[in-house]
Amino acid sequence: MSTTADIFDDLNDLLDSVHDLLTMDFAKNAPKIARELGAETQLDTALDFFISGLNQLAGGVEKLRGPLVQADTVVAEFEIIADSLGAFGKGEAFSDLSLFFGLPANTFAPLVANIAKSHQFLVAGLGLTDILPSPESLPHINRRLKELGGALEKLKTKPMLSAATAQQS
Repeated sequence: MSTTADIFDDLNDLLDSVHDLLTMDFAKNAPKIARELGAETQLDTALDFFISGLNQLAGGVEKLRGPLVQADTVVAEFEIIADSLGAFGKGEAFSDLSLFFGLPANTFAPLVANIAKSHQFLVAGLGLTDILPSPESLPHINRRLKELGGALEKLKTKPMLSAATAQQS
């Protein structure tokens, strides 16, 4: 079973592989080969399709940033609660309270045991948050997706004209 973090690791691996592929001589010569074979339209269409997919993926990654930042904040708040429950679960505060009021030492034992159990459950639940990618990793992935789209655009036999070049024509 893949976690969300694994998916982002796999995406980074894919980006590395495609980047490596684009640095090969064959990829650099693709436009020339396509012209020689009369397949410029097919190459450009395939590249447009791939670039469009990368742009859509980049947009999706960007949309995840807000929810992941919120999730990260919630996780940090629950970690504070877990630390507090851990401290109370040791029973030190309640033993001082028992001494202060002159109560038997084990008066709060059931409460302390339940607090300690709550702490364990919360820590286990927080462990599940490791499946989420960090919000800080998303801008890097997004930038790599856009750079890859730009590199693919350069392989087209008829690259899109920039706005300045188009106006000069």
